[in-house]
Amino acid sequence: MKKCIILLSGLILSACVKLEIKPEHVVSDSVEAGKDLYQLIKHKKDGTEERKYSHSMMLEPGQSEQQAGQTCLHYVEAMATAASKKRISIKQQETKTLKTEQGLSLSCSLHATIKPR
Repeated sequence: MKKCIILLSGLILSACVKLEIKPEHVVSDSVEAGKDLYQLIKHKKDGTEERKYSHSMMLEPGQSEQQAGQTCLHYVEAMATAASKKRISIKQQETKTLKTEQGLSLSCSLHATIKPR
């Protein structure tokens, strides 16, 4: 009786779940997952870390977005170097301009690989 209830519950629950695999994404997603796994194992062996740093600041009147973005990215890079005290390799940098109630705000982020010396 117990097995019958479990089996019946499993059938009812499986009818509610739909699994859709799109063939055009299977290969590319599998390759990306493999690369990520390889990097994770490689980094674990040699002591390399990946970190993300971010900073937000208000734009000054008359300051261009490009100039503020460079200032923000330099600040974040200095922060990453000081925090790690190791050699960093920048993988990705990103800046975004946001409209807030106080004015324009700039947010920047840095994705870095920290390698042991």
